[in-house]
Amino acid sequence: MDWFSTINGAAETPHELPPPTEPRYAVYQPTVYMDELRLADWDVMTYYAKANTEKDNSFASDVYFLEVRPFREDILKMPGGEGGKAYQCLNELSMLISRQQYVIRQTHQHLQKPPEQENLQAQDRKKLSEAEADLGDSAQHLYAKMAAEMENKPIGEALDNLAKAEKSLDRASKLLGDNVMNEAQNRERRALAELIAARKMFQKAVSDNPDAFADGAGDSNKDDTSPTADSLKKLNEKKLSEMAEFRNEAKAAQQFVDKTVEQQRSLEQQARAAPRTDYPRLGDQEKQLEKSLGDFEQLHPRPFNGSQTEAQQSQDALTKAADSLQKKNADARAAMQRATQQLEKLNETMKSETAGQQLADAYKLKQMLDKQIQTFGKCANPSAASQVSGAEVDRTAGEARETLNQLKKVAEQEPTRDAFGPALREALSGPNKTELDAKLARVQLAQDDPTKQERAREVRDALSKVSKAFEESEPKSMQMAQKSDSLKPGEQESFNQGMAELESLLKQLEGNRKMSPESQAKQGREALGNLQYGMRGLYGKSEPGAQLLAELDRMLKAEQPLNADDLRKLINELQHFSVETADQMSKREDKPEVTNIDPTRLPPAYRGRIQKYFQKLSEK
Repeated sequence: MDWFSTINGAAETPHELPPPTEPRYAVYQPTVYMDELRLADWDVMTYYAKANTEKDNSFASDVYFLEVRPFREDILKMPGGEGGKAYQCLNELSMLISRQQYVIRQTHQHLQKPPEQENLQAQDRKKLSEAEADLGDSAQHLYAKMAAEMENKPIGEALDNLAKAEKSLDRASKLLGDNVMNEAQNRERRALAELIAARKMFQKAVSDNPDAFADGAGDSNKDDTSPTADSLKKLNEKKLSEMAEFRNEAKAAQQFVDKTVEQQRSLEQQARAAPRTDYPRLGDQEKQLEKSLGDFEQLHPRPFNGSQTEAQQSQDALTKAADSLQKKNADARAAMQRATQQLEKLNETMKSETAGQQLADAYKLKQMLDKQIQTFGKCANPSAASQVSGAEVDRTAGEARETLNQLKKVAEQEPTRDAFGPALREALSGPNKTELDAKLARVQLAQDDPTKQERAREVRDALSKVSKAFEESEPKSMQMAQKSDSLKPGEQESFNQGMAELESLLKQLEGNRKMSPESQAKQGREALGNLQYGMRGLYGKSEPGAQLLAELDRMLKAEQPLNADDLRKLINELQHFSVETADQMSKREDKPEVTNIDPTRLPPAYRGRIQKYFQKLSEK
């Protein structure tokens, strides 16, 4: 028997267990001390057990994960608290990590207990492949969302690791689909490690630069910091114009590079068949190709952002190939092949970078749309309508029209079309888009306040449907991350976690392991907070439960150190209370309810028969 552990996706570490005393049965309860593993906040340890038999068979347990999280009170100290963007981003990263853990566990189970039928095995692998593909898409969307919402914040390292995770997830998906399971598992673990690194780097960036992540920091489009409506209008117009220009420029650049790759492939084919006497002529064409690529990059540098290295390597390879051809060298054909490979690499990198930038622009458009919805919402509210001038409503309507125009291109044109589901395309389809434009025009034509408020309400509701369609078009894992709070456990999980934290404190006290008073107090407060939340949700305002929590609070606040016997007694009382209360609630739910029937609601004929029946009973 052995058990294996991995920290943050690194190499597995084996841990030997003593041989079983019986040949067919054994129970092991090894204790893992976190301080000995030197784990830090947000580290994830993966572990499982494995048994080997004399017949060279092996059987493994499920895979389990142990995640080291900061205390909740520390998480809530993040800028903006529970409702801030930093908390939201940390939650979304954590949800992707949880989903990846789930897929790793399912892959492990598939290999340990594969279905007997080959077609069922193929179905399982397909589901695993699709799950990894969805996670890869979600990582790409989260990258774009973070880049859009935090473009002026120091999150570069977190984004780099998120980009690596996206590539590893896509690769794992392909390997699972091709039934290359060992390599697929390695890629899954690598993706998990990269997601963990992204979360740790993001947390570090927030901790080191809290002011940069305060709500509104670096947000030049925040309404209450904009000096005038006119300057805000110019700023939004500039953003929308830059997005449109980049989309057009990126499209032209991609077409140019595609054409360059085709020309290079043609020259390479000619070089394979041509005699050496033709090499100088082909070298001149190769030189011209290199010059045209360099000239285009100088005129249109923005589409090459993120792929400058590949562009330079392509130009160098083209130059070497041209020189080799002009000199009639024996390696000219090999040089041509390397130049073609470099151009193909540049082409793929540019496609990826362009898609990423335009996806980030899509999230910027979503931000702008949501702010426009807020403005129309204020105008529609009679008590807040005075805060929005007629000129601001007109300006917002014009901006919303252009925002919708660009979102429509995002939903319908490459490279972003396939990044979103059909809901966004449907919301901005021809008839729907025409109706949206008409409503925006009507709010601009409103002459009096009541009419403007009514039409603003219509526009707000119509634009809200587009915003909802955007969210419904995101990858499934991304939608799950936004709809749930993975940093805040549910009521039952919170209660269990609080009990586990108390038991951990007890083990520390019984084992005489050193624990600073500050750490002990913090863990105690965390346990108390989890128990309060869990018991309030599970058992309501129970007097016995309140007394137990008050006793724990008293013990934690006492000047003298925690006593192991007192803590053990309290843990037993809490466990007894939990079991007893759960049983009482279960019996209460099983007891049939007495229903009072209103006789006036019964059909007249039926009601008459009942009255006659009871009348006869009374006569007897």
